[in-house]
Amino acid sequence: MLATLSKKIVASNSYLLMILIFLIPITTAGSSVLSALILFCWLLIADFKNDWKLVASNPVAVASLFIFGLHIVGLLWTDDMTWGLVFLKKSAKFLMLPVFMLYVKQQHIKYYITAFISSMMLSELLSYGIWFEIIKPFNHATASNPTPFVSHIIYNPFLALAIYILLSQFILERRQPIWIGLLNIIFLLTMTCNMFITGGRSGYIGLIGMLCLLVFQRFKGQFVKALILSIVFCSIVFGVAYSAKGLFKSRVDQTFYSLKHYNEQKNTSAGKRLTWTINGFELFLKHPLIGVGTGDFKREMAGIHQHNSPGIEAPHNPHNMYILWMGQFGVLGIFAVLWLFYSQFRMALYSNNPLIKHLGVALPVLYFIVNFGESYLSLHASGLLFAVMSAFLYRNYEWKQVS
Repeated sequence: MLATLSKKIVASNSYLLMILIFLIPITTAGSSVLSALILFCWLLIADFKNDWKLVASNPVAVASLFIFGLHIVGLLWTDDMTWGLVFLKKSAKFLMLPVFMLYVKQQHIKYYITAFISSMMLSELLSYGIWFEIIKPFNHATASNPTPFVSHIIYNPFLALAIYILLSQFILERRQPIWIGLLNIIFLLTMTCNMFITGGRSGYIGLIGMLCLLVFQRFKGQFVKALILSIVFCSIVFGVAYSAKGLFKSRVDQTFYSLKHYNEQKNTSAGKRLTWTINGFELFLKHPLIGVGTGDFKREMAGIHQHNSPGIEAPHNPHNMYILWMGQFGVLGIFAVLWLFYSQFRMALYSNNPLIKHLGVALPVLYFIVNFGESYLSLHASGLLFAVMSAFLYRNYEWKQVS
């Protein structure tokens, strides 16, 4: 009876992962509940000894567990245990990554990706409905910044990833039925336009990074040609988007104005981020080896802010993943995130599956870029998507399936 239950759970968890991926860009509560359900299902049938062997043989899973363990160990030199437990909870996604990895199936990869693209297509359609004032704004959305389910901080990097996936399928794979290819082109164009009517600056930069990466993947081994084409391609996209005089132009102008007048006006969106980065790096230099602990970042930053920039509130999140982890864990923090990205690169590049080889490189490239503008591995939706996509992209499918 236990064996039968085990097989049913193994079979169902892969489908639950598809639903989870669909829900992540739509609902925080729904994705949290489903993640907890998948964890509970694993605990019901876990063979801890065998599961550990499988996880320990995967570099990405090991790097992920190291990050989670770092948040636990960092509590030992934390005074503010309340914030320490908050950040420990946020890091639970790195514990879930290996659990997800136990249940993904190679034959389901296309369905995992389809679930994400379908979710973004739904979000995009609602975004246009709000923008054209067909639908009344709800949740985070406004008519001028129509991101329906999540904030623009999350929405635009998700769009950048979706655009890369659709464009890579068209340019790199080119094995789709004609009708699917045409549908992808339509949504590719509408998603790209949608990107520039919403306000996430990290997403803009992430998209540029994705487009450059795609050019280099298409012209592999032709560095000069790829470099020239990527500059031309990105310049055209940027120029068209900027000349449209919409939200994209406004956000770009605001950013350059804030940086140009930083010394006079530090309390702008871009100015605060720059201040948090400067003060956060100073915090790192004061505690370079092991940082200030999992929960003391805000308290320690408050002291530096009081001296350097008293007019700006000390953050618990500096909107920069690297500054956050460097402050919390010192060199161990920056080592942890770079080890994770390196492990992903290495496994993707050695894969024989073209989809994994391309998307498996794109995922860490995108997160490496956008983490300079926000702590995306710490935020719920972006961190959870990173975990579940890492699970199916970097699993060694020669592993014996969990039973």
